[in-house]
Amino acid sequence: MEKGLRLCIWVGPIAFLIFGIGLIGFARFLPPPAPSMSAAEIAAIYTSNTLGIRLGGITIMLAAGLFTPFFAAISVFMMRMEGRWPIYAWTQAMTATIVVLCFFVGAMLFAVTAFRPDRPDELTRLLNDFAWLLFVAPAPPAVIQTFAIGFAILNDPARILPRWTAFFSFWVAVLFIPGALAILFKSGPFAWNGILAFWLPAVLVGVWSNVMAVQMLNAIKNGRWAAARQVQPA
Repeated sequence: MEKGLRLCIWVGPIAFLIFGIGLIGFARFLPPPAPSMSAAEIAAIYTSNTLGIRLGGITIMLAAGLFTPFFAAISVFMMRMEGRWPIYAWTQAMTATIVVLCFFVGAMLFAVTAFRPDRPDELTRLLNDFAWLLFVAPAPPAVIQTFAIGFAILNDPARILPRWTAFFSFWVAVLFIPGALAILFKSGPFAWNGILAFWLPAVLVGVWSNVMAVQMLNAIKNGRWAAARQVQPA
């Protein structure tokens, strides 16, 4: 059991590394193309790196699939914390599914857009808009997900994970919120390439995932996971 749990935890940071390889290495989408760019400028990006964007889409879809065992491991930890009534664990699992699905579909749209680069420029920009908004704007599920994790940690009588990880999750959740505003802005800090909508959440999700992975592995190593009660009193 613990070997499988450790494996699922390690998959999380690896998935984020693969995600970065797809987005930056293959697709060369760092920085992201600005939403204020013209249709011709967006089309030129896809025609100049057609194969790279297709490979990037495949790689990001792989990373999205690998996120699932990591989030499943978090849910297992939360179920141990909550005992008989794992409402936060189920909330985390369902919202994580939405987040992963948005990443997967967004990556698929990158590949679809690059599949026929000879289509009209306006259609290329439409698909690109859809892909980037799927990547950045679905912040509400991520906010709910990280709040649920924090509440489970705070309410855990066994203290499997340190309390500071709950407050860290709360701060991350709050700082995810500007991503939803990318739907309203085509330039500035709240646009999908802006510092508040893209760069800050992108850094935070990487840091947060590694923090959670390290703390969960530590909990297994130092015995807090095994010592915690599997079923809390009703």
